[in-house]
Amino acid sequence: MRSTLQVLFASPLFRETVFALDASHAPLARELQLLVARMRARDAASVSPLDFIAQTTTSSGEAIDVRQQQDADEFLAKLLQDVEGMRSGTATSAAKLLQRGFGGVYLQEVKSVDGKHSNPKEDPFKVVSLELGKDRGDVEDCLRHYVAPEEVELRFVEGEAMLPSIKTTRIKMAPFNLMLHLKRFEFDYNTLSTRKTNQRLEFPHTLDLRPFMSDAGPPILYDLKGVVVHSGTAQSGHYYSFVKEQQQWTEFNDSHVAPFAIEELSTECFGGLEDGTTDTYGRRNPQRERTRNAFLLSYERRYDCAAASWARPAPPADVQDRVARENISLRRARAAFDDLLENYVHPGLMHGFLYTLVAERERAVRALRALRGRERPARQRPPWPTKAGKGAQVAQVVKGEKTRGGAAAWRPVLLAVLGLVLSQLAVGGVLAAAVKGLDSTMGGWLGTLRIVIKPEG
Repeated sequence: MRSTLQVLFASPLFRETVFALDASHAPLARELQLLVARMRARDAASVSPLDFIAQTTTSSGEAIDVRQQQDADEFLAKLLQDVEGMRSGTATSAAKLLQRGFGGVYLQEVKSVDGKHSNPKEDPFKVVSLELGKDRGDVEDCLRHYVAPEEVELRFVEGEAMLPSIKTTRIKMAPFNLMLHLKRFEFDYNTLSTRKTNQRLEFPHTLDLRPFMSDAGPPILYDLKGVVVHSGTAQSGHYYSFVKEQQQWTEFNDSHVAPFAIEELSTECFGGLEDGTTDTYGRRNPQRERTRNAFLLSYERRYDCAAASWARPAPPADVQDRVARENISLRRARAAFDDLLENYVHPGLMHGFLYTLVAERERAVRALRALRGRERPARQRPPWPTKAGKGAQVAQVVKGEKTRGGAAAWRPVLLAVLGLVLSQLAVGGVLAAAVKGLDSTMGGWLGTLRIVIKPEG
């Protein structure tokens, strides 16, 4: 789900469609708008999709279980279907907006061999599912197999005999965003279970869709925009993505977000066999299948970005204001945390945490002794609190400070313990991870599902 959303987010037309939705009475539309807006302008390393997940369901209508592996293509089809059925806040319907971005049209035609009968039919699509095979080494081979003529028998006239016919499927209208689903999961009738095909399948950076169209004309060029990779088996695995934005490829793999060298695309996405290795004794290890390979491909049609008014869509004003308020809260929390580091942790790292806590320790010891009665202040000893005196004043003298209820006596103790713990964490290297995970913990508990949108740090 996260990897698919990251690939979809890279499409300006998808963002424009989401921001154009009427979310006044549609919780799913509102949460989708907030999620996309946060991915666009969140002042944090990650965002939480839990509110969005709570509003969406699987294709069978069940709640999404983030602990189980879900097919990325099923989530993509269900999400596009949900958006298509939503109301739009503009004059253009959501279905038309989505059709402009992801919609294409097949032309399926069945002709009798004698040429006397024909049955053409148009069928819309948003995702093209391509079957893999031993005779197909790249995506173009899969597309050629997809549009190849097929021999069938069809009864064209009621009451007449079945006639041998030729069925062809070609693309009549090409979409702006071409989503290709590589069908690597297939049912094995021998074992009665689903298995994954890890065969090598190459795909180009630039794809010409004209050879697969129903009519002739100039080339229709697409540029590779994103790749969703599946690593693992059909029963368990992990999805992550590679996304291209502003001529820069980035790897989004859970919390790991880093620039991606496009030269490594064949190793990371094509599948096939791993390169053979040699052990310390000079023996050649057998080659193994690469279980990480491309599962979804996102291609974007070439266009003039400068002339496109929708290239940088903006969210609705109320959504934008909410994200701005959240960013202010995040900055305040981050500033408070930085102040804590500066006053209590950084001095400990520079001078030794025990040395910096001497003053607090002495203050804590005096406070504890005063509370236990072992050390009487110079003035009259204060009375101990009783149940009857719930609101009674208890004068605690710690360095001349007089407070109510003994709170000031415990304050240095807590500060000393807090400073000691933080310093120990810093020395152990754990604090660095805590600082990086600050933004992650703002939206929920540690371990919560999150969508990382930029490198941490």
